Amino acid sequence: MTFNIGVFMNKSLISFIEYAVWIVACVGLAAFIGLPDADPLPAKQVPAQPPPRLSQGTGQLAEQSAEQWAEQWAEQWDRDLVLPSQSDRIANYTIDVKLAPAERLVTGTEILEWKNTTGIPQQTFPFHLYHNAWKNNRSTFVKENNYNFGGRQMKPEDYGYTNVKRVVLLEGNNETDITGTFKYIQPDDDNPDDQTVFQVMTPRVFLTEVRP
Repeated sequence: MTFNIGVFMNKSLISFIEYAVWIVACVGLAAFIGLPDADPLPAKQVPAQPPPRLSQGTGQLAEQSAEQWAEQWAEQWDRDLVLPSQSDRIANYTIDVKLAPAERLVTGTEILEWKNTTGIPQQTFPFHLYHNAWKNNRSTFVKENNYNFGGRQMKPEDYGYTNVKRVVLLEGNNETDITGTFKYIQPDDDNPDDQTVFQVMTPRVFLTEVRP
């Protein structure tokens, strides 16, 4: 029996030593890494912020919204804006036309009064004949649309055009016929078949008007 007790006592001693070593190891580890807080605080939730609006002009962050900037600019514009009672009258048109519905024809005359305010002496004068975009099947308008009149086959009576019969320069009671200087020009594409712009030349140069 004594042997048996001795054996029991030896096993108990070994277990006690192992337990003591385990406790010492835990204490040392806690001292090395620190113990957790008894009552940890929850992490503060920061709301997500949208990215600031980029100002395209300066590369700086805009302090105003586009609406605020437009409103402020409009207020400044309106405050400093001074409108004339009417636009500068540099041109005046007197037109007399007659319509012949059965012939689908409009005839007439036009008197144009013009002041040279360009700052450059003028002697050549271009005019648009917009209707001549449909005068033939080779105008610049038709070429830009791949020679297509909206998918329709054009007949001779379907074409529309404007023909200028006479151009006269009026100075006081004097009339100078300048029809002989009439010519079609193509300043955009040099298309000889396009007749949407014509030009005339006056006998003398018209100087620019002296403005205050």
